[in-house]
Amino acid sequence: MDFFGIPPIQPLLFYGGKISGYVLIGFYLKKLLNMPSFSIWWKDISFWLLIGGILIILTSLKFLGNSLSFGLPREQTKLKTSGLYRFSRNPIYLGLYLILFASALSLHLWWAWVIAIFNIIIYHRIILAEELFLAEKFGEAYHNYCKSVRRYL
Repeated sequence: MDFFGIPPIQPLLFYGGKISGYVLIGFYLKKLLNMPSFSIWWKDISFWLLIGGILIILTSLKFLGNSLSFGLPREQTKLKTSGLYRFSRNPIYLGLYLILFASALSLHLWWAWVIAIFNIIIYHRIILAEELFLAEKFGEAYHNYCKSVRRYL
């Protein structure tokens, strides 16, 4: 499967959102590696949010298999409804939201919150565009899935 798909929203927003989020997470991981201990409550919370986000993403990736792509897939794919996809239509984004929140909380900087909120807005727009794609591609099966499984939780 071709990993790089078609951006579901305007490419500048798509790639800008993705890259800025990864940069924020990188700053958080750098800070996490330099922390001598978790003595402040928000650092404890951010650490566990990070772990939760990573576990959600890794578990979700297991069930996606070859259907994973960075953007809309160019090749044939199947609708995934098992694993964490039974509880959330977007568990990978949910995991990313947890990691972004953990990053902003731990860095404790105003610009980290701006980047995290920007990313959540961009990812939400990506999800809305992906939903249109999936509705067109899978029709009634996707509509039934949407009726029984929420977008996030």
